[in-house]
Amino acid sequence: MLLAGGPVPCHASCASIPTVAEPSEKADVKIDLGFPRYLKKMIRSPTMINLFSWRSMLHLQTRATRAAVTSSPHGPFSQKPSQKASQHPVRRLSQQASEFSPLPWVDFAAPDTGTKTTGKPRKITFLCNSFNGLSQRLYLELVSRGHHVMVHDNPRGEKMTQVVEVDQPDIVVCPFLTRRVPASLYNNPARPVLIVHPGIPGDEGPSSIDWALKEGATEWGVTVLQAAETMDAGDIWATCKFPVNRQATKSSLYGKEVTQAAVLTVLKAIDAWEQGVPPTPLDYSHPEVKGELKQKLTVEDRQVDWAQPAEDVARAVRACDSQPGALGGLRVVVQGQKLEREFALFGACVECDSDMVRRVKKGRACDVTPGDVIGRRNGAVLVACGEDTAVWISHLKGTGNFLVPAQRIVVDLGACTSDPTLANAMRSLVSLHG
Repeated sequence: MLLAGGPVPCHASCASIPTVAEPSEKADVKIDLGFPRYLKKMIRSPTMINLFSWRSMLHLQTRATRAAVTSSPHGPFSQKPSQKASQHPVRRLSQQASEFSPLPWVDFAAPDTGTKTTGKPRKITFLCNSFNGLSQRLYLELVSRGHHVMVHDNPRGEKMTQVVEVDQPDIVVCPFLTRRVPASLYNNPARPVLIVHPGIPGDEGPSSIDWALKEGATEWGVTVLQAAETMDAGDIWATCKFPVNRQATKSSLYGKEVTQAAVLTVLKAIDAWEQGVPPTPLDYSHPEVKGELKQKLTVEDRQVDWAQPAEDVARAVRACDSQPGALGGLRVVVQGQKLEREFALFGACVECDSDMVRRVKKGRACDVTPGDVIGRRNGAVLVACGEDTAVWISHLKGTGNFLVPAQRIVVDLGACTSDPTLANAMRSLVSLHG
């Protein structure tokens, strides 16, 4: 995946599923649907039977399920309390950690076993907004293991149901889908619908990576969920976590760690389904479920506060890089006049030489305030932040909706004034070398 901007020059080096036993008394409850062996085989391979037999099997399954639920003292085996009341998950009464089975974790650091032919080759349908880098990587991995993958780019509403009915897959995978899956798809017990969510267990919302980076998370992950009525809140097929120990941008983290974790978790989920292991119900009282609902990042959330230390400013920029971009006003002070304009900011890197920052600020003709451009080098600009710190910004996006080297800010702002002397002075803004 392409990043918004290249490396930023800096005066000094920069930091650079097993079933969960919810209550213990329910763990031993087993509901036998009473299917004959040949029907069980058909449930696992729905494409082996014709339409009439398939409807008959579904009818038998519905009757058997109702009978089992009625006779069970614990009610429906898949029923769980509503996880949202007012747009926030409802946490159940706390239980002892020993009463919970571990979530179906996948080891991110484990070496690839190289197995390419595990299990029976399956027909898999991809539903995705676009066939992006993560989807392509997962496609290649599944095909290399003998699976037949059919990709449907940008399906909407009932179109999803139609393409799945035509494909008749064993499994539906949504590697990059931000739209709601129709209930007619995820209510089919014989065919799982796997949602790849770039977040830790319990995390919900369309801006998962954005918030993780903005809030300085040191660990993040990917969770494969069963599609459900509430988006990102289905049962957990598999989950994988990884450290965030580098100055990663949103696009960089998605293209590397998130993509690798997505491949591992989808393979784990398919393996669990083939072995008849059901997904783990999402339970917010589980000690390993640490995510929560996060609203979509708003324009206000994307606004940079230059009064904060450079580390916080850089983190806010990286959280929106390369889409949609953090927002901030840059000011150029020349001959006592200030010109300001707002841009989308990309390629943030903290200047580590605090002595150099203080020297540059001291050498300015007027007082420097956070948000002032105080230097430039190799296409990047140095912006003053709070606590005598500064951050390099490599690229900007203005009204033209395309990235330009940040140093163009000097020319752009100079073109806004009718004073040729001022414009020339802006173009000769202090340039830092060595």
